[in-house]
Amino acid sequence: MRKFVLTLAALPAVLLAGGKQESNYNNITLDKYALEMRTGDTQIVYVETGDPDNVAWRSDNEFVATVERGRISGLRIGQTRITANNASVSVTVRGRSDLYDEPMEDLSWNMTREQVVNRLGLPDKMENNVLTYDLVSSVNSFKSYEFDSNNRLVAANITVGKDKTAQLDDFLNERYLLLNGSEQGDKNYINNLTYSTSTMTVCRTGYDDDYWLFFLLPAKRGDSQTDGGHHFLRLPNRSPLRLWPLLAESSSIRSSFISCGVISLNS
Repeated sequence: MRKFVLTLAALPAVLLAGGKQESNYNNITLDKYALEMRTGDTQIVYVETGDPDNVAWRSDNEFVATVERGRISGLRIGQTRITANNASVSVTVRGRSDLYDEPMEDLSWNMTREQVVNRLGLPDKMENNVLTYDLVSSVNSFKSYEFDSNNRLVAANITVGKDKTAQLDDFLNERYLLLNGSEQGDKNYINNLTYSTSTMTVCRTGYDDDYWLFFLLPAKRGDSQTDGGHHFLRLPNRSPLRLWPLLAESSSIRSSFISCGVISLNS
């Protein structure tokens, strides 16, 4: 009887010892809790305690940064968390290019017209549901914002000088994923790795001989078209009102707006 009792008394100790070994096997510590980096850079996070060969590395946002065996690669501006078993590192990726202030910076879709004016100040021109701000710079000539019938923000536009095209590509690639396009023609971007996870599309087309026009639109779930494996927004009658004359004059601009879904084929 006594042997039986001793055996039972020893059993919890064995279980506890086994549980502790498994915990030590999974738990690690890293040499960093947070880090900042720039797009295109790599940084290495080292395992300080634990087995470095038995670590599952993962990035919460691979649009911003990826990780492989502790080597973190900064891809685009933003924040993510790198997880390694039970430990993690907060990662902030900053850009190298600050060519211009993006038109949706500090704004959000569905803001009211009054909220936008309170944030940006009075516009230089207000026509129908479009607010236009003249920009005095060597990069941009104007930016504009379109609102729907409920005075909610539904589109933003900005011009960028064509003499800045090389810098512009760097600027956009730090912030968006290029879907398709040509060096001297239209380009289409999204702000995540897939259309289903993106919240905005950005399209570039020619405005005149001197400027590109960029139009930014919110992603609309369940309202898209597919072309060559890529998804594009289809937002009928969402073209910025000040651009309707351009649509009538330029077949290339019409084609770009259709491919990006700003207008439908029968608009």
